[in-house]
Amino acid sequence: MQGNNNVPRADHRQTATDYLQAEDNNPRIRMAEWGFKVLFRFFSIAATLLGMLSFRRDRA
Repeated sequence: MQGNNNVPRADHRQTATDYLQAEDNNPRIRMAEWGFKVLFRFFSIAATLLGMLSFRRDRA
């Protein structure tokens, strides 16, 4: 009977680099990163437009 196949072999242990590569390929993490980029871009555009609006009111 064979041993447990889930036990990692001594010649390859999971390193931080392996973990980061697996993280880069995770679709859930990619979607979250994309969502944060879109959210912050929206907030920056909204802040810019609101700043321009208040500047025009002060001038008038």
